[in-house]
Amino acid sequence: MGLSYAVIGTICAVGVIVTVVIILVSWFCYKRCTRYDYTPLYEDLSLPVKLRRERETQRNSVREEALINCQFYLRSHSGRYTYSGYFPNMGTRQEKHWFLVRKVRSSKDLIMTVWKKSPNCPVPFDVATQKTLKELFRAISHPYIWPVLDLDLWEEQNLVISVQTYKRSGSLKDHIYGVSPNGYVEDKYGLHGRSLPINQLKLYGLQVLQALLYLEEQGVPFHGNVHSGNIILEKRTCRLAAYENAFLGYSSQLYPVLEKYVKEDMQSLDSLSFGHMMYEMSSGEPLTQAFPDRLHLQKCKAQGVKELLEFIFDVNGDYPSIRIISEHEFFVGVRLKHLEKDPPQKISVTPAMKTIFKSVKRGKKVKSKGRNPSTRSKRVTSYGSVDTRTPVSTSAPSSHTAAGSSHVQGTPAPSAAPPPPPPPMPQSNPDDSQTSTLPVVDSGRNALLSQIRKGTTLKRVENPNV
Repeated sequence: MGLSYAVIGTICAVGVIVTVVIILVSWFCYKRCTRYDYTPLYEDLSLPVKLRRERETQRNSVREEALINCQFYLRSHSGRYTYSGYFPNMGTRQEKHWFLVRKVRSSKDLIMTVWKKSPNCPVPFDVATQKTLKELFRAISHPYIWPVLDLDLWEEQNLVISVQTYKRSGSLKDHIYGVSPNGYVEDKYGLHGRSLPINQLKLYGLQVLQALLYLEEQGVPFHGNVHSGNIILEKRTCRLAAYENAFLGYSSQLYPVLEKYVKEDMQSLDSLSFGHMMYEMSSGEPLTQAFPDRLHLQKCKAQGVKELLEFIFDVNGDYPSIRIISEHEFFVGVRLKHLEKDPPQKISVTPAMKTIFKSVKRGKKVKSKGRNPSTRSKRVTSYGSVDTRTPVSTSAPSSHTAAGSSHVQGTPAPSAAPPPPPPPMPQSNPDDSQTSTLPVVDSGRNALLSQIRKGTTLKRVENPNV
């Protein structure tokens, strides 16, 4: 009996010792593994991986700054929109950001873009220009043109804010490559796209030409940004977008490639850009040089496309106009049912619009009328009431916000001060890939940033004077 107790005691002691040894070994292995999780592992990364991580960190910092500006704009203006989400970089234009919004008490999705003022803006960046452009964009009505619903030139922050309807089907470029419009532009168009059938080439091409002709007939100097990414596809109907870019000084991604060929004739830029778009639709890939060569043309299998491209890219430099291209035999017999049912109406062009047209055509900025510094902060809204707030929109403009408010009659209550201009971008630390250095801001904006980071739903700010 005594022997059995001794054996049991020995076994228990051995078990305790083994358990302690296992725990110590496990702890040692854990410390050894976690010790080398970060610094030595990062040092072993290749240079391309390090650069990619640094770019991602910088991009996150820029995106966070854009989100702060968006939320601050929506909160500090008499908003009519609610904030729904932040899109990734869907286009190639830098410092342009896309936000999903909805109108207050509406379930219709809208897309709001926030981008920095172009240094080449040919028109005054002020209230008068904003009012004129909004009148022009409201008057543009064509079945093959994507409307601009709202526009705001935010002078204090040098930002352009526009609102348009959001279509989940995406652009013509998304259709060619068979991708979702909500993905990053670097990831969407890397693979080879598909060649569209001949009936779509004719129909989509003529629809875009008719939209360009309409703008030309209304006196708009040129479009300047024709490419498949600026064509919204809606139920087998192409609708031309980005016509506001020329008025705000944003050049096309094709302009550096075609600049020496078009010189001062910007109408030729539209013709050649249309040729690039037709090549991409027929071959499934973009044209990476100014003119297609023989090998490029061999990729265009659809009947008549090769002849059309040779006609557009005239070797003698006598490039056809948009109207002459629309009369080419390639488009003969194409029926445009939308124009038959709803012919577009002529725009009543005002003297202010004509002045802007001339300025855009010449590329020379029109001088803005001087203002009394004492009344600099006062602006008349599009509804006729005076708004004395500093970060103000001249109308109840594009605002997709989580903090909506109503239009103010009489003297409104003061709102939050505008955010200060962002400081130079700090050098990113690869070890801090999950965080980014933020600029020092005032308490109001800092509180807003804290709420955004926490994912808090922002409360609507109601004005007591309403």
